[in-house]
Amino acid sequence: MSVAGIIVEVGDFKKFQTWAEIMKLAGLDLYEISSGKWKGRRKISKRGRSLLRKILYYAAIQTIRNNGILHDYYTRLTARGMKRMMALVAVSRKLWGIIYVIVRDDSEYLANFESIKRLLKVLLHRWGDYRFLLLRSCCDLLIEYITPRQHLNLY
Repeated sequence: MSVAGIIVEVGDFKKFQTWAEIMKLAGLDLYEISSGKWKGRRKISKRGRSLLRKILYYAAIQTIRNNGILHDYYTRLTARGMKRMMALVAVSRKLWGIIYVIVRDDSEYLANFESIKRLLKVLLHRWGDYRFLLLRSCCDLLIEYITPRQHLNLY
């Protein structure tokens, strides 16, 4: 049901050039009103399509349940002291970005890609450039052999 609602609300994803444009469509873009020494709080603009925002909100609730794909992200945000509703909006923004990139690049979602990237960064820090490049090429081959999918580039 969520997919049908998203397709109806968005139409063609190819007409959006950047991640920020797709956030504005849903009304999930952040803004703040500050003046002088006074610094305002960041809020979502809510200027986009309310039905799309509602679909993403309910989809975000499903992704943060136990063993959901964004459960760890949500618990990290709430552990840092973010209010639960604000964390849920952050999960909605992240989910919307993932959906946009999957459709834009015509790729599949690779759930453990972030943990693989984190592991490669740690190994780069420990081993230096030469060994890291050899290990990275081996890991890339292994990833492509096990799951032949395109990797997501969110930015």
